[in-house]
Amino acid sequence: MKNMLEKILYYLVTTCAMNLIFFLRMIPEYIMDNETPPSVLNYTLFGFVGLLFLVGVISSIVLSARDTKFSEQSLGYEYRVIELENQTGLQYFTHFSLLILTAFSIPYTCIVLDFVFIILIHFFLGFIYIKENLYYINPILNIYGYRTYKCECKNIKTDKNKTIYVLARKYEIKKDLIIKTKSSNQDIIRINKSQIKGVTQ
Repeated sequence: MKNMLEKILYYLVTTCAMNLIFFLRMIPEYIMDNETPPSVLNYTLFGFVGLLFLVGVISSIVLSARDTKFSEQSLGYEYRVIELENQTGLQYFTHFSLLILTAFSIPYTCIVLDFVFIILIHFFLGFIYIKENLYYINPILNIYGYRTYKCECKNIKTDKNKTIYVLARKYEIKKDLIIKTKSSNQDIIRINKSQIKGVTQ
């Protein structure tokens, strides 16, 4: 449950720019329209999109300020990095452009249809991003200085392979480093120096 909540927060951070454009475009169309006074539904949609944007902004601050913690006294899992790929720039502009173009695709002609359209956009984008682990390609966290690594790792004890996405700030992930996680189900972590111990070749 906690893992899914974190993925949803990552998704909302990823869609911050899209929600901001939704929000700003609604002001002249539905809030400041002198011919048609704003209705309750207008304010509801306006507030809903504003809330999504606000949650995304707060989540970005929390995720960037609070690295994934690991206690030396806690039971955990250790993985050796055997292959890695820096994916910071991979598909960055493709995903960012997709979200921006999606935000400009709504015609804003019918408040009910726009409400349904925005909800469906978030439902399908959220489902795909979370199911396919695309939420780690995150332009907002990149702005905070994070680099994204796709690491093929091997469990030290079980010798099983696992793919872990690492968001590292001010730290370069290298081959043969050991990454420690609290759970075997953890697919993405924000890293700091206390979580990694170097292993020389």
